Amino acid sequence: MARQITNGATATLRRTRYLRSSPPSLARIWVIAFLIVMVFLIDSARCQTRLASSAPVAAYGASLFAGGEKGFSGDGAEAQGARFNDAAGLAVDRAGTMYVADEHNHRIRMITSAGQITTIAGTGAEATGGDGGPAHLAQLNTPSAIAVDAAGTIYVAELASNRVRKITGGVITTLAGPSDLLQAPKGIAIAPGGGVFVAALGCNRVVRISPRGAIQPFAGTGQSAFGGDGVLAVNTPLNGPYDVAVDSLGNVYIAEFNRIRKVGRDGLITTIAGGEEQGSASDGPAKAARFRNIYALTVDRAGNVFVCDTNNHVVRRISAAGVVATIAGNGASRYSCSGQLHPGESKPAMALDLIAPSGVAISPAGEVYVSNGDCILRLTPR
Repeated sequence: MARQITNGATATLRRTRYLRSSPPSLARIWVIAFLIVMVFLIDSARCQTRLASSAPVAAYGASLFAGGEKGFSGDGAEAQGARFNDAAGLAVDRAGTMYVADEHNHRIRMITSAGQITTIAGTGAEATGGDGGPAHLAQLNTPSAIAVDAAGTIYVAELASNRVRKITGGVITTLAGPSDLLQAPKGIAIAPGGGVFVAALGCNRVVRISPRGAIQPFAGTGQSAFGGDGVLAVNTPLNGPYDVAVDSLGNVYIAEFNRIRKVGRDGLITTIAGGEEQGSASDGPAKAARFRNIYALTVDRAGNVFVCDTNNHVVRRISAAGVVATIAGNGASRYSCSGQLHPGESKPAMALDLIAPSGVAISPAGEVYVSNGDCILRLTPR
C-alpha cells in the first residue's frame, strides 16, 4: 500500500489490479488468417475479371471479298463480281485458297489467293450423284458445310441427302451416309488423325466419321435437350448442334443453339459460353454472355473461338481467357453487301449491317472470313 501527501493530508492509494487479456488461441489465429486470405483471393478474382472484361479487343476492318448479289455467275473471273445463292460454310487451306458451300446453287466454289473463282463440284442440279467421276460433273443436294485437310482432301456436308461427300484429286465419292446417325449434317471439321467430325442437326448428335466411312457417336444421345456439364459428351443430350470445330490440341467445340460446348480429349463436355436462354449480344464474361442461334464457329491457333451469332446479326470472338467481344456487325440487318461495301473499300466492321451470318473461317494470316447472305466479307485486324 502507498501513501500520498497532498497539502498536508495523507491519503491511502489503493493498488489497482489490471486484468491482462489471455493470449489468442492457435485456432483463432488460423481462422483469422484464413479469412484474410479468402478476402484477398476474392478481391483478386474480381479484379482479374474486371481487367479481362475491359481488356481492349483488336478492331477489325471489313472489306468485300466475294459476291454481293443473289444468283450464279462469275466463274473464271474476279470473285468480287461473282454471285452466290446463299453462301454457307467456308474453309481455307494452308495456301490461303478458300472453299465455299454455295448452298442453294448446289455447288462448291473455290477462290484462289489471287481472287479468282471457279466451281469445283456440282452442276447446279438439286440431286445426289456422280460418285467415282469428276466432281464438277457430279450433283450435290444442298451442301451446307465444308472442310479441307492438310493433304487437300475436301469434305462436304450434304444437308438434304444426309451424306458426307469427299473430293480427292478432283474425283468425288460418298464417305458416309445416309444414316440415322447422320441426319441433316450441318457442320463439319477435320478430326485429328484423319476423318471428320460432323454436327448432325437432325438427330441432335455430333459424330466422328473414320477415313473409311465408319460413323461413331461422339456427343449427344439423340434426345433434343440441354444436357449437363462435367459428364461424358456421348452420354449427354444436345439441343440443335449447328457446327463443330477442332483446336490444335484436339479439343472439340460445338455450336449448340445459344451456347458453345467444349469436349476435351478426356471426352468430358463443358459449357464455355452462353446458356439455355437466348438474348441480345451482350459482351463480357463468356458464361454470362447471351446468344441468339449460333450457326457457325471456328477456332484459331491461339484458342480464340469466332462465332456467327446469327440472329443477333453479329460476329463475336471468345478469347482463350473466356471473354466475349463483338467484332463485326451493329445488330441491324440488311441483305445487300454491295449496298454497303464496294470492291477495294474498307470500313470499320462494327459499323456494318449484317444479315444472319452463317459461315466463318480463319486464314493462315489471321484474317476472318464471314459468309453473309450472298456475299463473303473479309475482316482484317487493324
